[in-house]
Amino acid sequence: MKIQLLYPLCLRCGSLSVRSSLFCSTCEESFLSPRMLKHSRVINLQGVSFTVDFLIHWEPQESDSLSELVYLLKSRLSYTVWKFYVEKLTQFQSPRKTVGLKTALIPVPGSRSDKKAYHTQYFARAWQGFSPGNVLNCLMSDAEHAEQKDLTLSERSRTKMKFLEEFTNEIYTYERIVLIDDIVTSGHTLQASFMALKPYLRPDCLIEIKALLSRGKI
Repeated sequence: MKIQLLYPLCLRCGSLSVRSSLFCSTCEESFLSPRMLKHSRVINLQGVSFTVDFLIHWEPQESDSLSELVYLLKSRLSYTVWKFYVEKLTQFQSPRKTVGLKTALIPVPGSRSDKKAYHTQYFARAWQGFSPGNVLNCLMSDAEHAEQKDLTLSERSRTKMKFLEEFTNEIYTYERIVLIDDIVTSGHTLQASFMALKPYLRPDCLIEIKALLSRGKI
């Protein structure tokens, strides 16, 4: 029912037979599946290189269908869709020596402190269904009230996050942190999140970054 409320037609061909991907079975197989691969990119956070695992590389001018998908994923009705894509992303994850590590899943907040980032919350909840961890909402945007898509690259570089100090004792108990973002563009939001978290983490804490899409050059 939520899929029908979110979008009743296939984003590619307009078919009424819509799957959880928001595409029909034919378009999911021919258009979407070839784009869902094991992708990664490296970003530098405070002088340390981190690998970002993501599912789809997105160029806004490449496909109206993908651009519409990105828009709809930010809807409050999109949890079922997030669950579909996160399941696909987990299928590409290589086994790591993380079994038994106490894990926190930390959604990256939106660019506005007065607006809840439902998309990263949904991402974290869906990831929790496939990979154990506790969702920890310990970050908050400290930015001015502006939509991230309306910010210039220079303005994004000044993005600030703050750590909520009521989580100080709890976060130190985690051996593994998974930062959850929806779309990685410049990496400035991730850098701001990392800067806010770093003083409160254990020195040997393992940090991973997951995103659904990466935008622009890899």
